[in-house]
Amino acid sequence: TGLGAALNVAKPKKGHTVAVFGLGAVGLAAAEGARLSGASRIIGVDLNPSRFNEAKKFGVTEFVNPKDHDKPVQQ
Repeated sequence: TGLGAALNVAKPKKGHTVAVFGLGAVGLAAAEGARLSGASRIIGVDLNPSRFNEAKKFGVTEFVNPKDHDKPVQQ
């Protein structure tokens, strides 16, 4: 689901930036799809900071925990 959504729906191009909300199984697959597509910046957004190290293996380059910010992460 996540891999297919990234490759077939979002279709990021080489050098694009992608944000993945939720770093569970589907989110990690979406990150992998973005990486395979050539995205250069993949931002993982999750409330559980323990998921960040595993997410690096799937191509996530940056991490955001919404609890660490006063404003919504999209700002």
